[in-house]
Amino acid sequence: MVTHPRIRQKIEQVGSNYPNIYFMEPLSYLVTIFFATNANMIITDSGGLYTEAYLHETPCVTILRSVWLETTKGGWNQFVAPVADDMIAAVTRRKFDKTVRRDDFGDGNAYCRVVELLKEYFDDPSLHLY
Repeated sequence: MVTHPRIRQKIEQVGSNYPNIYFMEPLSYLVTIFFATNANMIITDSGGLYTEAYLHETPCVTILRSVWLETTKGGWNQFVAPVADDMIAAVTRRKFDKTVRRDDFGDGNAYCRVVELLKEYFDDPSLHLY
């Protein structure tokens, strides 16, 4: 488990005998993506991290409410209140459907369409923008 420094302080206030929690310094974006892609599950209160989890097909429990309800499609993300029983229930009864199309945020090729539109706009098919 990777924890935010503020969460680490709260855990240490409660006690320090948690053998399954490993404290780490804050991670860079690329390292965070690596961990998010390879995790079995993510539990977060970060709006950015739960969308990354969704995009990388990592199940997630998010402790907040959000406008990105697309991430709940197929059960990939579940929003819960910051209540211990709700969080534990969400983590233990995780069911997600890997067959659900998860293309709500596009197909990853928007840049190609933008380049084609710019070529048309400038009327120059030899224009290279990438």
